[in-house]
Amino acid sequence: MKPVVRLAARLRAAAIPTGLPPSLYWLAAGQVVDSLGSGLVFPLTTLFVVQVLGRDLTWAGSVLFFHSLAATLGATLGGRLADAHGRKPVLLASLAGAALCSLVIGWRQEAALYAATMAVFGLVISLFRPASQALVSDLAPGRERQVFGLVYMANNLGIAAGAALGGIVAAWSFRAVFWADALTYAVFALVLAKAVPDPYGQRLRARRSQARAATDPAASQSRGHPVSTGGAGGDEPAPAPGTPAAAVSAVPVPAGGTGAPEPGSGPAVAAPRTPAPAVQSPATRPRGGRQEHRADPPRSLGSAWGTRLAVWHRQGLLTVVLLAVASAGLFFPYAQLHTALPVDMTRHGFSEAAYGLLWTLNALLVVVMTPVASTWADRRGWTLDGMLKGSAALHAAGFALLLVTGVWPAYAAFALAMVVITAGEVLHAISYNAAVARAAPEDRRGSYQGLAGTLAGAAWMVGPLAGGAIVDRLGIHALWTVTVAVALAALGVFRLAEAVESARRRASDAAVPTGSVPQGT
Repeated sequence: MKPVVRLAARLRAAAIPTGLPPSLYWLAAGQVVDSLGSGLVFPLTTLFVVQVLGRDLTWAGSVLFFHSLAATLGATLGGRLADAHGRKPVLLASLAGAALCSLVIGWRQEAALYAATMAVFGLVISLFRPASQALVSDLAPGRERQVFGLVYMANNLGIAAGAALGGIVAAWSFRAVFWADALTYAVFALVLAKAVPDPYGQRLRARRSQARAATDPAASQSRGHPVSTGGAGGDEPAPAPGTPAAAVSAVPVPAGGTGAPEPGSGPAVAAPRTPAPAVQSPATRPRGGRQEHRADPPRSLGSAWGTRLAVWHRQGLLTVVLLAVASAGLFFPYAQLHTALPVDMTRHGFSEAAYGLLWTLNALLVVVMTPVASTWADRRGWTLDGMLKGSAALHAAGFALLLVTGVWPAYAAFALAMVVITAGEVLHAISYNAAVARAAPEDRRGSYQGLAGTLAGAAWMVGPLAGGAIVDRLGIHALWTVTVAVALAALGVFRLAEAVESARRRASDAAVPTGSVPQGT
């Protein structure tokens, strides 16, 4: 019994990082509940469309396309809203909107209403991801990788449980499936509202309150700061309208020559300064009593873009864009596992159940590999950049195995490919958003996470269309060759992003603070 207890303790320690704020454990627990509802619904959407709404698969695919398009746009919007209004209001609004959409779909099972609601659902639920990722960085700066790994594992646990229960609930009532999904969103919103703080939102509201107090005289007086309406301390009358500025005398310096105003004399009024004569540029210097104006040479397009890239590099935005482009190079091949792989396997004589078993294997591997990879990363000092590059290499190796199935069409080859690709998926999942958070300023974490999700997520829309076109024109082996090449290209872009971020950090560390005076001057 004791060995079992020790093994369970080790697994728990590996799966759940210690020393995190309690609110993050509540966030992960809420994520299990939320993804449970998602697992109930999304595996059954096609069956719902065909059996309940009476539509065909083409119509179902069109609805999912617009759902994905709205979700891609919503990721950017969610990040901007999280930076502008705080993380928690966006999270709660997203969950409330998703719950309402699920209630509507379950209540009125009509095709037109379903299509419109699914588009709105894609928009509102995608607001959640960038806001939650920014919240993780706010609550546990420097430990984002561990927390993202915990949330990723919690999400997969909920989806696996939901997928197992979804068929049972749907056999009783499809309406109950959507209403149960709405209930999970409501429960998660309640957990967030009660147990998870929003430190960035609190600081944002405090800064805005201070700004309003500074610009509102009535608010300033109510806080005990008198507003001066005349001379120093109100003892002297204000200068009459039209009085020249030179006639306003400076506060006399008291005996002792310290230059400080006497106690009780009120705030000092600075003496006006004579403006220095303007220095005329050669372009406007007068010649022979005549002012000559010469236009500055126009800046070249290359110079303008160079300046813009320099600003993006300094702000970390260039790093984020490169990370997103590289991740799109992994999502494009991964999308083929949902579209091209089942077709390839059935052509080799395997059943749909055999294909579904690969995704069961994927879910189990994610749950097991995520804590193991996180623990190894801590013990062996793996860097975020190293894990991203390793992820790209594993994707390339996995899809190379699918290329081998053309000459060795054994089920073991497909299973081995899924194992290798899943290992790459796990490495990417626990490091990508942490790398984005590392490059993002505090007040732009949501925007950067939203942009990273939008750019990388575009591959999920393009991938099935491009993959289908390649298969139709060139064949399945050409597609697997392209996926290997794209994954290797992603590896190169990850290396470039690493170099860009290293250069940015070196420049930031070497920068002299503004206004500082070097020693010895």
